[in-house]
Amino acid sequence: MDATKTTGPGGVLARLVSLLIGAGALLLTIYVFLLYFGQGNVGRLFQGVLPAASAPAAKAAEGAFTVVGRDILYEQTQLDGPAGKPLSFTFRNAGSLQHSFVLKLPSGDVGVPDTWTSGVGINGGQSANLSVPALTAGTYDYYCNVPGHQSAMHGTLTIK
Repeated sequence: MDATKTTGPGGVLARLVSLLIGAGALLLTIYVFLLYFGQGNVGRLFQGVLPAASAPAAKAAEGAFTVVGRDILYEQTQLDGPAGKPLSFTFRNAGSLQHSFVLKLPSGDVGVPDTWTSGVGINGGQSANLSVPALTAGTYDYYCNVPGHQSAMHGTLTIK
């Protein structure tokens, strides 16, 4: 072994960069592990990578829904409700990041918390309520509008 390859200026720098990359990969792995498994999300680590099991839609005969947000998903991604009845949503943030619940309506998006238009959600452990007038039969989307969350946190409300 040539000592100048590992002890020369270029060899030391290359070794240091290699160690830093390895340490960064280890820290990222620990972060992902704690983020998902620490929230009780075993099996959700590969969400979007593995085929998802189809869950039945949450139904609310009286038009009252509870939607729970976690890091970074909604537990309820399909909701079924009655046409012609006012709807109420309780959004509960069970995660550690801020999340919101925004419903897309033909008249414009409505959501919780009251400051949802700013892209700021409610903190973990908090809940917020949203009342919506009766909707006609159809499909309506909902999402988290905190920057970077919508691609993973979205769902569908079907009114029949």
